[in-house]
Amino acid sequence: LSKVTLPEDIILGYACFSGCDSWKNIVLPQNTFCEDAALPGNIDSLQISNSIFGEGVITGKVNRILLSPKQNTVFDMGGSWVSVKLKELYSSKQVTKLLFNGVDGENAVEKLYVNGRDTKVEANESRGHAVLGKVSFGEIFTVENAKAISFAKKHKITYHIKKAGKVKKAGSVLSPMPHCQKFHISSEFSSV
Repeated sequence: LSKVTLPEDIILGYACFSGCDSWKNIVLPQNTFCEDAALPGNIDSLQISNSIFGEGVITGKVNRILLSPKQNTVFDMGGSWVSVKLKELYSSKQVTKLLFNGVDGENAVEKLYVNGRDTKVEANESRGHAVLGKVSFGEIFTVENAKAISFAKKHKITYHIKKAGKVKKAGSVLSPMPHCQKFHISSEFSSV
């Protein structure tokens, strides 16, 4: 099984795709509910349009997650993550909150791209529940005056700001996901 087209408004049952390791590029449509361990481990790209519910849905190595909201603008990544090693997470400017609370195990996001000035990022907060794991962040790429900058400063995370008017055609560009083409790794970001 290497390609699946899913309809909107479905439930992916317990461990239904957990052994499908050749399904690498996954698009979860609007209102997809995932029960425990519903997705395979080691995903190349995952596009979601609302929070993934269920525990232990995302595990292992993931190259890229793209958040492309249709209605819900709050993405709770917490309980669905178990020992995830994520290279890149792209958040469009429509996303208002990125929550990484309640994860299980040691999780890491190498590069977090926050395209929204008003996107609030929250991680590793207990909110009255036991903390079973944590998420660490390598670098955050965002826009000027973004709320994500406060998060980066508070947690001592290296961040980069996209400067308006200084965008140059990138020679070495990541292949961006749809809706996130504003983010390129090049001289358009200044390190802070």
